[in-house]
Amino acid sequence: YLDIDYGSPYLAGLFRDASDLTPSDVLSYQEACGYAKDLFGIELEDVLDGEEYETIVHADSRSELSACLDTTGAGSRMKELAEELTESAHSEYEKCKRIETYLRKYHYDLNASGGHDPKSDMTTSAGMSDIADRFLFETGSGYCVHYTSSMIMLLRLAGIPARAVPGYCYVFPFEQQDQYDVAGSCSHVWPEAYLDSIGWVPFEPTASMRTAEDYTWHRTAPESSAKGYVPSASGLPEPPEPAATADIDSEKDTSANTALQIFRISGPVILCITLLLAALIACRRIICVMRYRYGTPEKKLLMDVEMIRKLLRRSASKDFIDRELLSDYVSLAPEDLRPDLQCVFDTYYRIVYGGSTDPGVSDRENDLARSVRERLTS
Repeated sequence: YLDIDYGSPYLAGLFRDASDLTPSDVLSYQEACGYAKDLFGIELEDVLDGEEYETIVHADSRSELSACLDTTGAGSRMKELAEELTESAHSEYEKCKRIETYLRKYHYDLNASGGHDPKSDMTTSAGMSDIADRFLFETGSGYCVHYTSSMIMLLRLAGIPARAVPGYCYVFPFEQQDQYDVAGSCSHVWPEAYLDSIGWVPFEPTASMRTAEDYTWHRTAPESSAKGYVPSASGLPEPPEPAATADIDSEKDTSANTALQIFRISGPVILCITLLLAALIACRRIICVMRYRYGTPEKKLLMDVEMIRKLLRRSASKDFIDRELLSDYVSLAPEDLRPDLQCVFDTYYRIVYGGSTDPGVSDRENDLARSVRERLTS
C-alpha cells in the first residue's frame, strides 16, 4: 500500500495529460520492481510475481466497468447539471474536480433526509439517483451519503465510471499511542472515479471533510517558480439554499427566549469552568518554570531550543515549511542573532547525537541559549 499524494499539483498535472499516455507507457514488471525498491525500499517480488502483476495492471477495461456507468434513475435535470458542470473541462480529471468543487458548496447536515423514497440507498444506481436528486435540487443539505451519491451519478452522466468506497476517516493524534480506537462516528463514504490510463482516483465532495489539496505534503522545487497544475473551477453555478433556512428564520423569536433561559442557568457553570481553565493554565506555566529551574543543563538547553523554534515559527511567513531541520530556522532569526543561534543549535545536535562521549552542556552554552530565547521574546 502506497499513500499517494493526490493533492500535489504536480500529480494533478500528470492526471490532466493522462489522455496522452499509451499502453507502452505502463511499467514492465522488472521496471516496477526496481521503482518500488529504489523509492520505497519494498521488495515487490515478495508481494506478487510477474503474472499476477500483468493481471492487475491490465485488469480494468471499459467493458468490465459498465456497472460503474449505470445511470438508472437519473432525471433530465441531473443530466443537464452534469453537462453544465463539465462542458468547459479539458480532461476527465478536470471534470471530476469541477463536480467535487461544486458539491462542496452544499450545506453539511447530519439530520438531512434521504431520497424521495425512504428505502433508497447506495446499493443501486436508482437509489443513488433518488438520494442525489433530492439533495441537489430540493433540500440542498446532507452528509457523506448525499454528497457521494451525487458525485457518482454526475460523473457517470459525464461518461466517467464511478463507485462508492465505504470506510473510516480517522485523524491520528500527534502523540504515539499503544492503540488507536476508531469509533463508528468515524465512518465515511467517498467516491472514486476511473480515469483512462490512470485507474481509480478518490475524491472528497463532502463539505465537512478536508480535500486531498488540504492534506498534500508536496514541496515546490526551490529552483522553480512553477506551482503545478490547478484545475479550473470558475463559472460553476450556485447550489440551492438549504430547505431548512426558512424554518430557522420563523423560529428565531422562540429560540431567543429559550437561549436567554439557558444562559441564566448555564452562566455560573461557564464562569466556574473559565476560572478552572485559568487555574490549570497558571499551574502549567508554574510547572514549566519549575522544570526549567531545577532541570539538568541538557534539559534546560532542550527546552530553550523548543521555545526558540516556537517563537521563530510565529514570526515566519505562511510560505515557511517546517522540515524539522534546525538549519531552516536560522534564516528566520534577525541578522544579529544568527551566529549565536547557530551555536545554540550546534550544541543541541551535539547533546542529542553525541552519545556517551559528549562532555555535556557548559554554563556558558546554557547562558547563550537562554539569552537568545530572551532576546527573541523581547
